[in-house]
Amino acid sequence: MYHPYILLKKETVCYMYINPFLLVMFILPIITFVGSIGIYILTKKVYTAPLISAIVYFILMFTTFNSTFLVWVFIYIAISFISSLLARSVYSPKKY
Repeated sequence: MYHPYILLKKETVCYMYINPFLLVMFILPIITFVGSIGIYILTKKVYTAPLISAIVYFILMFTTFNSTFLVWVFIYIAISFISSLLARSVYSPKKY
């Protein structure tokens, strides 16, 4: 009986396939949201996290995905900017 995640075939190992729909719709947005909050906490600048997200996702678009991923790059940059603003409102001291 085979392990559900690893399939062995004559000296090769094939790992479980990641569904692209789940990757684009759930995994990458969650990583972007959490990562942007972490970057904001480290740098205390709102524009740093979207800039890093843009660089990372543009590199991913050219290396692993195709040009249709460009729409998702802009969506992830927006998610990153919104999460940075949210982190600023939570973690920055209030100025009255």
